Amino acid sequence: MRPLKVHLISFHGFLQTRKQDQKTTIWDPVRRKYVVLTPEEWVRQLLVQYLIQSCHISRNRIAIEKQFSLYGQVRRFDLMLIDDSFKPWLLAECKEPDTPIDQPVFDQVFQYNLHFQVPYCLVTNGNQAYLLQFQHLQDEELSPTYSFVQEFPVQSG
Repeated sequence: MRPLKVHLISFHGFLQTRKQDQKTTIWDPVRRKYVVLTPEEWVRQLLVQYLIQSCHISRNRIAIEKQFSLYGQVRRFDLMLIDDSFKPWLLAECKEPDTPIDQPVFDQVFQYNLHFQVPYCLVTNGNQAYLLQFQHLQDEELSPTYSFVQEFPVQSG
């Protein structure tokens, strides 16, 4: 298991924060508004800046914190990339910097991907990032296989 070759912390200079009503907020260029700054939000915004600045992905192809239903329960993904055909292409799970990237984190993104069946999933805590490429099998009884990828697969759009 090798991490993605990206240092999200290096995108800290692109983040815009401000104090508002005794709370620190951070500008989200995707949602086009300031949101409350939490450790997880900080990681999510670092990832957004990496995707926009380094991978040249349009903010219009990024979805943040949208609800979906999984086994009758309402869930919410952290970030999703949409491909040129407007289909989900990458699902990302962002954790606080102190949260280890371990099996329960991978299990969470694997479960979410049962619903979306995207070719790529990314998990990060800002310090480490792991990108997985899935091969979904035609036989629904078999689990999809995956491999760790070290370079971000740039998609146009």
